[in-house]
Amino acid sequence: MAYDDANNLFATGMAGMTMTGSWMIRQFKDTPFQTNSFFLPAPAGGVQLPPAGLGSGYFITSASENVEAAEKFLTFLYDPANAAFWVEQMSVIPPYDVNTSTLDVSPLLAQTMDALATVQMGYNIDVLTPEAFNTAMLDGFQAVLAGDRTAAEQAAAMQASVAQ
Repeated sequence: MAYDDANNLFATGMAGMTMTGSWMIRQFKDTPFQTNSFFLPAPAGGVQLPPAGLGSGYFITSASENVEAAEKFLTFLYDPANAAFWVEQMSVIPPYDVNTSTLDVSPLLAQTMDALATVQMGYNIDVLTPEAFNTAMLDGFQAVLAGDRTAAEQAAAMQASVAQ
């Protein structure tokens, strides 16, 4: 199933769960049911390190002719004085702690922001790995869930994609 289709089924109440991230909070804001999130548990004996990605990063190229203007713009965007707008109006989580108790935010956004501020996070693997690995990972895990591939076969396919 395509990612967007899975999220649409969830948002309309036709699926009980979807695997996604904080970037979908705004789209889930008006669901006809209460929406919560949780981190997948760690493997037995492992440490739970939920992924924290680079979802809302802005970058300035070193080749820019307007580095100073771009820096001023980014400083304005991420100024804590503008946090309420980012959070309340756009459901965007700024790169610093924000007290959500004084803001008008959905319970899902407040829960997510609290978790990001208090839980030790890991890495979002698809941000750090090459496209061939990500394709092998996405397609392969779907095949495992469908019963068309074993976990061992999936691990081998992911390893082979890195060796390319």
